[in-house]
Amino acid sequence: MLDCEEKRQADRANLRLLKFGHPDWTNSQFAAALSRSLSWVKKWLARLKQAPSSDSSILFSQKRGRKTPFPPTNPLVVDRILAIRDQPPDNLKCTPGPKAIAYYLAKDKVLVEQGLKPPTSASTIWRILTKLVMSNKRNVKCIIHQVQHLGCSLNFLIPSLKKS
Repeated sequence: MLDCEEKRQADRANLRLLKFGHPDWTNSQFAAALSRSLSWVKKWLARLKQAPSSDSSILFSQKRGRKTPFPPTNPLVVDRILAIRDQPPDNLKCTPGPKAIAYYLAKDKVLVEQGLKPPTSASTIWRILTKLVMSNKRNVKCIIHQVQHLGCSLNFLIPSLKKS
């Protein structure tokens, strides 16, 4: 039994064979012969026309993913996210989550003045927050390791850190 991608490749190869065997057929006849849609036939005939007939790599699907990486987040936007997280606006009595931060970023005057577009996705804001938290944890672990290497007591330097 063929899996989905192999079946699609076989259909594309059959379309190419039918095109050479029946050059006078219409696109509707190709679609009926292959049990495919007319738009699929048009799309693949156009792609097959672009490549030489001996090229079998054209039968493979083209990648659907993003071809360029996402642009990096502006440091001012990251600073504003942290400022909203650390000092919630409008007398908010709790630590705002990504959705609340997105709401306040859209109304942020600093970003509007700079002409920066803040992220609207909660997942993007969450990714920025977790990345910053992880880098801060690594920095703290590095400092603790250096202090222990020097033989100093952590309780003396940082009273809130107790060895378990």
